[in-house]
Amino acid sequence: MRARLLPNPLPLEAAQAQNTSGEPWDLLGDGSLRVVGLPGHARGQIGLLARTESGSVLLAANGAWHSRAIRELRPPSRLTEWLQDDPLVLRARLERLHAFARAHPEVLIVLTHCPEIFALLGAAIP
Repeated sequence: MRARLLPNPLPLEAAQAQNTSGEPWDLLGDGSLRVVGLPGHARGQIGLLARTESGSVLLAANGAWHSRAIRELRPPSRLTEWLQDDPLVLRARLERLHAFARAHPEVLIVLTHCPEIFALLGAAIP
């Protein structure tokens, strides 16, 4: 089943919780897709906050490597931090993702490398 986008966006402050570089960019002009900054892992990394019929989803790429890291505010290993674009910004981004997840538990945060997300979404993919 494909998710149809709904025009009702999350409150602006929800999207701003993810963005360290100012206002989120409203991609379609209706609030259904908002581009948010996710700096720290790679320069210019972004995420996408989308409102769908099934609920809101934050496509957070490498905003964290595991949902557990967001839930428990658990930073990556020192070696992993060292390999990132900006380890200090990475830690701040993790704190913002943690705060966002606590404030908006209804939003599914999809991370590229998370086995929990693979298990959750893998069951929904035919």
